[in-house]
Amino acid sequence: MKKYLMSIIVVLSTFLLIFSSSTSYAKENTPKNLKESKIEKLKLPPDYLEQLDPIILEDILNNENLVEFDSSTTYVWSEEKQELIPELTISKDGTEYFNDKDKVDGGVFKPFATIPTDKFSITVDVYSLVSSDTRKRKQVYSRYEWYSAPAWLLYDPFGVAWSDKWQATDNTSRKVDYYKSPSATSWTVHEDTKALAYSGANGVGWDANLYGWAVHDYTQLRGYGSISIETKSTSNPTGTDQIHTNYAHKKGSGTLGLSFAGISVTVTGNADHDTRGNYKTFSY
Repeated sequence: MKKYLMSIIVVLSTFLLIFSSSTSYAKENTPKNLKESKIEKLKLPPDYLEQLDPIILEDILNNENLVEFDSSTTYVWSEEKQELIPELTISKDGTEYFNDKDKVDGGVFKPFATIPTDKFSITVDVYSLVSSDTRKRKQVYSRYEWYSAPAWLLYDPFGVAWSDKWQATDNTSRKVDYYKSPSATSWTVHEDTKALAYSGANGVGWDANLYGWAVHDYTQLRGYGSISIETKSTSNPTGTDQIHTNYAHKKGSGTLGLSFAGISVTVTGNADHDTRGNYKTFSY
């Protein structure tokens, strides 16, 4: 009987030890830890992370093929200097400076823009993707944000364009629009689609859905379009290139669309509109 009791005690002790180890392992591999691990793997800069809301960050972290964030400089147009300069960023203490740490006193910076900078911004991000063959692949995000509601709340075309060294990868498009209401602390998805509104050999585009702002009490509206691109060359090419993005805000009746030639996103149609664009240089 004593031997039988001892056997039970040994078995129970072994079970508790295994259970304790398993529980400890589970705690060390919570989604939070996995999220932090992916952020570290992608080498996402802290100031860049501060710009991302949970919706687009989830999209980025759930893409298992993303390898690394391309931190090449984004350039914008300086009215003061009348030339393209590194993009203006904001430090944690609120001091304005450029990515090359060239501090400035302020001013208005417009990347080929007519939409006011205090109402709207658009940014393009580039990530490197895993490649199982001898092509190079990139994931492109064009991100827009309206800080306050514009006068016209319709559908605005926006898109990205690349050089003729690249082509879109099949079935990789996604466009998401989302908003925040006055009493909300989080963002609500308004539209999520894989459909393209515009496409060409050198670019693709989507329609930002501002219509919901006319029937809902939004305080902010954000969105992004995303597409994977790959080199046409299969000989493992290397070099530097650019991605351009452009956004057109429709301001009345008529039609608006996009076309893609060379490396530009051109607005087409007869409706009155304002635009804002940006571009990024990246390595591959």
